[in-house]
Amino acid sequence: MFIGKLHRSNLVLLAGLFFAATGIGFAFHGELQYALVSLMIAAIIDFFVGSVMRQFQSSVAEAAFGKELKTLSNFLLYGVLPAVYMMAVAQAGGFSLIVFAFYILAVGTRLAYFNQSAQFQEPQEKAFTTGLPLEVGTIAIPVVSLLGFLLPLNIFQIFLMLIYLVLGFAYVYKVKIPRLPKQWLIYLVVLEVLLCVAWLFLGKFGA
Repeated sequence: MFIGKLHRSNLVLLAGLFFAATGIGFAFHGELQYALVSLMIAAIIDFFVGSVMRQFQSSVAEAAFGKELKTLSNFLLYGVLPAVYMMAVAQAGGFSLIVFAFYILAVGTRLAYFNQSAQFQEPQEKAFTTGLPLEVGTIAIPVVSLLGFLLPLNIFQIFLMLIYLVLGFAYVYKVKIPRLPKQWLIYLVVLEVLLCVAWLFLGKFGA
């Protein structure tokens, strides 16, 4: 009835895509706290995408469609949503446009590199990853944004844009970074949940 090879395993991807898209809408409307909460919920979903999808049997076509859907979801989650949030905070100044473009280019470059066939990538050690993982941004941005309650808005805007430049550079810089043990995933999820609750309680800075 619809285009695409949708499968039950893709539902979790669609849920992540939904929250990423919703977060972008919140950012456009200036509901910054809800944009951050949507970012973190989508990130939590993405943490479990791989393990959930492995529980289902799918055809080659369904698996290929799911891979493309995950790429789109990740680009919205790790690239577009954080960038639009930054633009909303910075109130679309001239420098913020440069940071916006740089951040999206960095995320797109990293996703493209790791989505290509392994034969075109440099050999990866199991204990290390190359460059800063995109997941770090979904924790760093909500944490750094707490400074919006403490700093004058113009100072916070500049500081946030500098953080985005650092993150974007770290995403694509060729340096080995130790991978977190898998058992740490639960701690990351708990941290994301606590940050969600904090932002729902605190509301919007600068209000």
